[in-house]
Amino acid sequence: KFNTAGAIFWQLNDCWPVSSWAVIDSALRPKAGYYFAKKFFAPVLLSFKRVENSLEVWVANDLLNYVSGKLDLNFFPFVGKKIWTKALTVHVKSNSSSKAFEIDLSGFAKYDSARHYFAGRFLTADDFHSDQRYFLREPKHLILPKPKISWKLTRVQERLYKLSLQSNVFVKNVRVEIENEEVVFDDNYFDVNAGETKEIQFGSKQKPGLLRRSVRLRWL
Repeated sequence: KFNTAGAIFWQLNDCWPVSSWAVIDSALRPKAGYYFAKKFFAPVLLSFKRVENSLEVWVANDLLNYVSGKLDLNFFPFVGKKIWTKALTVHVKSNSSSKAFEIDLSGFAKYDSARHYFAGRFLTADDFHSDQRYFLREPKHLILPKPKISWKLTRVQERLYKLSLQSNVFVKNVRVEIENEEVVFDDNYFDVNAGETKEIQFGSKQKPGLLRRSVRLRWL
């Protein structure tokens, strides 16, 4: 920014039942692309940029006010605890982007690139967060483990629920569905780091007991 700025969004919605580029289908249900667009169009965005043997960490701020927050960087195996971590405070001017850190990848060359990844989170004082992951190989070459996912359903208020998920290993692109009900989640098709908790909210007309039996999970 401002080497490039702005976007033309194609395509938002479908006109009839088809397979297309749309992020919302003809019944106004969000597709996977909707949730990814929600993340990469966030007003404050953490991102990784590979430059030769370095990994640059950037924070873009589309707001018209100064942003300050805590940046946490980690290097994970798909199975097991984090290997490397770095925490720092980052300040970004309004309507600008800033390189927050640079990782020398030569120090990680000994690790299997198909089984390890970088993860980052930028957390502001008002609890807004931007999460990002960088995989060292193309998705088709990642050796993903078989996870054991546990989840808990909590009623926040009338017809509003919170679903908390945990996995024993890294799990990619978790898709949550409620059987026999059209539900819009505040997030979906998300990754979960091993041992961390991911929380999403959604509205439902079903009673809690029936709703718990209707939760369906899929992942890569």
